[in-house]
Amino acid sequence: MGQQLSQEPTLVYYNSSSAYTDNTLSPKQDSVGLLNASGIEHAENGEYNLAVNKFSAAIELDPEYAGSYCNRGIAYFYRGEYEKAIEDYNEAIKLTLASETPHDSNCATIYNDRGAAYGSQGEHDKAIEDFTKAIALDPCNANAYNNRGLVHSENEIDIAIEDYSTAIQLAPNYSSPYVNRGVAYHNKGKYDLAINDYNRAIELNPDHFVVYNNRGLAYCLKGDLDRAIEDYNKAINQKPSYAEAYYNRGAAYGIKGKTDLAIKDFDKSIKLKPDHVSAYYNRGGTYLIKHDFNQAIKDFTTVIELNPDYTEAYSHRGNAYRYKGEIQKAITDYTKSIVLKPKVAESYYTRGKAWLRIGKWEEAQRDLTAAILQGVDITDKFHNTYGSIEAFEKKTGVKLPEGIVELLTPQQEPFEIDKGTRVALAMKYYENEELSSGLAARLAGVSREEFMYLMGDYGLSPFGTAEDLRTELENARKTSH
Repeated sequence: MGQQLSQEPTLVYYNSSSAYTDNTLSPKQDSVGLLNASGIEHAENGEYNLAVNKFSAAIELDPEYAGSYCNRGIAYFYRGEYEKAIEDYNEAIKLTLASETPHDSNCATIYNDRGAAYGSQGEHDKAIEDFTKAIALDPCNANAYNNRGLVHSENEIDIAIEDYSTAIQLAPNYSSPYVNRGVAYHNKGKYDLAINDYNRAIELNPDHFVVYNNRGLAYCLKGDLDRAIEDYNKAINQKPSYAEAYYNRGAAYGIKGKTDLAIKDFDKSIKLKPDHVSAYYNRGGTYLIKHDFNQAIKDFTTVIELNPDYTEAYSHRGNAYRYKGEIQKAITDYTKSIVLKPKVAESYYTRGKAWLRIGKWEEAQRDLTAAILQGVDITDKFHNTYGSIEAFEKKTGVKLPEGIVELLTPQQEPFEIDKGTRVALAMKYYENEELSSGLAARLAGVSREEFMYLMGDYGLSPFGTAEDLRTELENARKTSH
């Protein structure tokens, strides 16, 4: 198997203010001011619990001073307590708007910060609304444009790029929008533009390990593996505990065929992040390449334990079992991969080959035929792997029957199968709960309605799979409204 390419690039997430500033200080200026100053110092040192305590004490002294609420909201934000942050921002907005001389820039700051909290907990519409209010109050607020771009990046990349570009125009030395615009370009497949933005972000902030990792990803996808590895090295040097950089460097080494170095990096990534599914998957794939099938099976099993719906892990564990000669276990895994992703036509060919190894001719013929009907050139694949029927039989010690030989032999005429045989084939997959009625009907070459009508001839129910039951329940729900 080839290496699974590296992880997605990393965005620089929502920027909240570092502190609230207000020329209109609390009437109890000295004590409240000192408490806020102390809280800000703790927050800047990452001591958010101590910061919250200081800001709470300031609020007790003067509950009418918006700045204390805003600052405590910022501390809650960086503690990941977004609901508490939003409550404090709400109070800060209320107090600021009620003051005799509200400052637009301060209101804009609070709306931006509340938007960041909404965005961090997935309330994207509310986040966009707040960032837009911040921009209306302070059109030069680059932070709000950057943050709004982050929300748009979920589904509207082009709009996100516009917001990042505006942030850059307003603050050319602000590194975050360069990073985030680079990620947007990366996700559009415009790797050169992404690299240009990453370059500028690195000029502005040479110690930004995430950007080196992102640029490495872009180089990797351009096929420049040596530059990618250089960037991953820099990311690791700056943050030796950065699991993603080890993982990505391991993937790059794997693509270069340096399997031992790849495994070493995957080991490190897993040590730093024990639930790193992709690292286990790629390490398993690397062991498969090295013919260390037991280790490959162990890693793919871990992938499945962490993510039971990881189709490719079943498929490749099946390959490892097949190479070990444990064909029945391989078939069990191939079957699971077909159930999870029944539209992957090549899976039927792979399982069909496994059936051949244990002389299950009917099952093999059914899978090989299904692969042909779905557009797989099984004769080309078979001969590329084994060279000829004779070579396969010599290698495996299995004598293929005439019907199988005919399927695997190049033909002058296109492959044809009568409707009845095709329907019967599809019914078998449906009966085994490997295909829903819709996908089985497609394989049979008939409408779903006709397929369901024909089920009675085979003693089958139209609600044979969980997917069919969900479909019918959903249709019933829609009808009832």
